[in-house]
Amino acid sequence: MHRYKGTRWAVNEVFRVLGIEIELKEWWEQSGSSQPYTFDLTAWANDNLMSDQALLNPDLYARLRRMINSVKPARSSYGFKIGAVFTQPLRWAGAMRGGR
Repeated sequence: MHRYKGTRWAVNEVFRVLGIEIELKEWWEQSGSSQPYTFDLTAWANDNLMSDQALLNPDLYARLRRMINSVKPARSSYGFKIGAVFTQPLRWAGAMRGGR
């Protein structure tokens, strides 16, 4: 990994190892006028990597951000979003209690 630090491959590899799908768009791939040496990254955390917490939580966000910072190109800045995509239908339940 150290040999490829600072490359798009290194960023992709960090998430591949964790089983997280990502969408990474570098500045030259984005429509409109983006700043050079920037990228936007969206991570889709579909499995609970931290079983004692909610699927999407501040600790997971902070950990993934640290991992990105450790392998991204030093001169690059980035936008980072994390989300979840569910392949199975969601089932919702609710209850309401009325009172007088």
